[in-house]
Amino acid sequence: MNRFKNWKPPKMKHGKLTKWNWLPYYPKNIIIGKNVDIGAFSFLQGKYGIIIEPNVQIGSHVSIYSEDTERKINGQIVIKKGVLIGSHATIFPRDKLFIINFNVKAGSVIY
Repeated sequence: MNRFKNWKPPKMKHGKLTKWNWLPYYPKNIIIGKNVDIGAFSFLQGKYGIIIEPNVQIGSHVSIYSEDTERKINGQIVIKKGVLIGSHATIFPRDKLFIINFNVKAGSVIY
């Protein structure tokens, strides 16, 4: 059985958990491709945009920020097709557009 047979992205509301317990901020700036699997209690801060391409797997408790207030950097985050991101990883923007096209190990902090 294909677990993605009837896959649809959840309805997202700013600051409210989805039915799969993701926490989106600025959901109008978050685009999620088909067959994306995001673990429970992951945080998506899409102020400057997050694009997650199809067939991406993201572990639980992952944080993705399009704004880094410490370093005063913001920019769109693009996670390319088929990327795997392990549990508890944190992703910050590097510049105006940050493309992740490699797998990320659990517990990593990516700038």
